[in-house]
Amino acid sequence: MGERRISLEDRIHNLGSPRQLALDICPYNDINLLNVVIAAYRCLKAKNIVDQSWPEDKITRELYVQIQIYVLKKGINTIPVHQYPIYLKKAKKGKPPTIDFVFRKGFQESPYLGFECKIVNDKNTTSIKNYIYEGMFRFLSGKYARNEKVGGMTAYLINCEVLKCVNRINEEILNNDDLTKKDILVINESIIHNFKGLYVSKHNKKKLRDMFLLYHILMQFNT
Repeated sequence: MGERRISLEDRIHNLGSPRQLALDICPYNDINLLNVVIAAYRCLKAKNIVDQSWPEDKITRELYVQIQIYVLKKGINTIPVHQYPIYLKKAKKGKPPTIDFVFRKGFQESPYLGFECKIVNDKNTTSIKNYIYEGMFRFLSGKYARNEKVGGMTAYLINCEVLKCVNRINEEILNNDDLTKKDILVINESIIHNFKGLYVSKHNKKKLRDMFLLYHILMQFNT
């Protein structure tokens, strides 16, 4: 499956964008929130400490540490929150669902840009399914980012290449009766230069009938 580009105009029309969201969350306009995550990933990869045996939560913890360091070092006026609980209007028994990390402003719960993280291996069918059904679907169902127009996924690639993993994810999407070719991941290199692991996907939120934009940051730790 080849790479398909998405235009900047199509990406931001009625959907919001990281830069727009960054302006809404905090008063700066020279760097956006995707840049923060990607810069943190590059710092973590440069340390060469992530092992193939690490579980997802451990990688996310170390990524979040680098996010905090980067935000403080650059003086970025936003609040990253690790393991962010999502409190729904209708109370449910048990613990609230928790998204891996978010960027938010002040003490208000919305708006926020939230990221769900998953380990992905193109040869591991379970990891591909988990990325979609335990990751993407949490946004599309309204479990995460119910009142937002944009969200994020981070894929920790272990022993696989970006394009191969994207192709496997898209194959699984096309095999799902509730999704269509409009839901597949497409490459976007217009925002972050010199980073080949940024993709986007556009969706209709189930039951909410809202358009939703997901950013996918694919992080390679095997090369």
